[in-house]
Amino acid sequence: MTHDEQQATSSDPKSRNEAVASLRGAPVGGDLRRAGPWIAIGTGIASFALAVIVVISFLNANATSHRLKVRGIHVDATVTLCIGNLGGSGSTGAGFTCHASYAVQGAHYDQVVTGLTTFRAPGTVIAAVVDPQQPTTIETEQALGASSPSVIPIIVSVLLLLLAIILTGIGIRILRR
Repeated sequence: MTHDEQQATSSDPKSRNEAVASLRGAPVGGDLRRAGPWIAIGTGIASFALAVIVVISFLNANATSHRLKVRGIHVDATVTLCIGNLGGSGSTGAGFTCHASYAVQGAHYDQVVTGLTTFRAPGTVIAAVVDPQQPTTIETEQALGASSPSVIPIIVSVLLLLLAIILTGIGIRILRR
């Protein structure tokens, strides 16, 4: 083999399994087998945190709904504004956001009313329930009567917790080897 052939073979990056070039400085070497356990553990921790957030949100929503049903203050609210919402394409209607004014214990409020699915003209009086602990939370009596707790957040939380346990366990097992 001639000197030129030897030089071409030894400098061929494909034959030596090296990078062709590096950007600004030393090449970055990494081994996915070493990073894999840490990625699994990090994803497990993130799944656990997300599960906790879902559970807290679910419990908060259920507590508010229960408070409205059991101790809610019934009021007559007057619609002050009702705006149509558009869907993602901008051409499809997606319901309405309606504001209503009402008074609770001498204080006056003008808030978005939860549970209105159809247009209500300004001045329309609706039967609503106000949260006694947070008077800015108002929902129609009809929507409150039809609401019930959903089991979907609990299922999602359980699945996220299982994912967290499995991924963290795999990551720890690999690290111990």
